[in-house]
Amino acid sequence: MREIISLLLSILVLASWWKIFVDCYDEAGWKSLIPFYNVWIISEKTFGKGWYWLIAIIPIVGWVYGIYFYIKSMKALELGAGMMILCFFLPFIGYPLVAFTDKCEYMGVQDHIF
Repeated sequence: MREIISLLLSILVLASWWKIFVDCYDEAGWKSLIPFYNVWIISEKTFGKGWYWLIAIIPIVGWVYGIYFYIKSMKALELGAGMMILCFFLPFIGYPLVAFTDKCEYMGVQDHIF
């Protein structure tokens, strides 16, 4: 039973990301399903350069950069701190809220750090 629930929640998050890619990023939804390429697209939309996500591969630095990447990508969608925290800790609730209630609006590449 746990496996079925996990599968359904995973499908819900994937469907949410599909809708976020289409509605917020103006990208084809299938791009959200391809590992690494989806992060490349988000990195392009957030920082203006897709290869920046490769920094996350570096040990220790990757953890810090991963948090920064997450915060910056959520701010590019003009999400508040509460929604960021919800998406981080409970993605199966946060991402569907963002995707299916028109909560996100892509703000473009932001020049400031935070």
